[in-house]
Amino acid sequence: MLVIQRAAPPSLLRSATAGPQTARRTTIDPVRYPVGVIRAAFVGAGNRAFNAHYPAVKMTADEVELVAVCEVDPERLKRGGDHFGLPAERRYSDLNKMLAEVKPELVYTIMGPTFVKAVAERCLMAGAHVVIEKPPGASVAEVESIQRTARAANRQAMVCFQRRHAAVVVEARRRILARGPLTMCTVDFHKDLIPSGPSKDGMTTLWDDVVHVVDMARYLCGGKVAEVHAYRDAPFTDWPSLYNALVRFDNGATAMITGNRTSGGRFLRVEAHGREIGAYMDDLPRQVRFLTDNTGEPETLTAAELSGSDLPNVWEGVVAMHRHFADCARRNQRATSSIEDALETMRLCMRIEQGAREPAAVR
Repeated sequence: MLVIQRAAPPSLLRSATAGPQTARRTTIDPVRYPVGVIRAAFVGAGNRAFNAHYPAVKMTADEVELVAVCEVDPERLKRGGDHFGLPAERRYSDLNKMLAEVKPELVYTIMGPTFVKAVAERCLMAGAHVVIEKPPGASVAEVESIQRTARAANRQAMVCFQRRHAAVVVEARRRILARGPLTMCTVDFHKDLIPSGPSKDGMTTLWDDVVHVVDMARYLCGGKVAEVHAYRDAPFTDWPSLYNALVRFDNGATAMITGNRTSGGRFLRVEAHGREIGAYMDDLPRQVRFLTDNTGEPETLTAAELSGSDLPNVWEGVVAMHRHFADCARRNQRATSSIEDALETMRLCMRIEQGAREPAAVR
């Protein structure tokens, strides 16, 4: 993977690694939170956190009590604190101070992959479970480090692959598996990044964006990765902008993964197949079409119909994901997208990168 070394993170992240307390790891009884509401905190109030996760977590107030926000940017800290109606003393710019005073049981560490490792590990060592955005680190080595820290602290680290919880994906997977094994899937994620270029964090577009559908392929097919055949090209760019991969799993399922960053615009599509059933999600996560038993007539269901809600955070799966995470924190059980499972997705990304041919420029 192409990764650029970044400068030291801002003061909040420096505080996460400062002081002798970071060398201590806490082991906590796994049944500490068998019932009741989880005390939680946010670290980060950037656009992704504020637009997706803040509203979703607020909708889980019956399970999660949001007691603090930590953010180094004053304006972002204010909007984060205002969103949850927090008093001034529960709005922090110092991570260690927040962890010491609030003692949250769950921390949402929503920030870029180049910063998240230090913050997530500090929270884990303080005894909190953590939620991490994807990708959960800047390299496989960083994800492995978070996994080791979570294991040593006897805490859960959970990664936001929310498409697994989308209403159309849940229903497609349910119907297919009711008939037998899922045999194959195709996943496509295209954009036009020619004007903007690749990530400013130094990540390849496979690592920080196409990973959405790489994870979906793993989740749908199940099993362990057995073989990877991949091509990486650079049409119209001087950076890797087109990925195509054929992945075989040890259970016999096959996935075809495509990610084109020089296409005409954003398009996200998934299809999956089993015994006499095909599920076509051409506008993921808005709707799904089913073809079954050679009837010829598709059955179309919208995400709103399946979820019983018109709210995007509900039918896209973000609220369901956070409820799942809260339950896993209460029980200290692995989430469907635990750091252990997410690590396998990131390793598959690396295999696609390393198994691909060198970029061939197309002008």
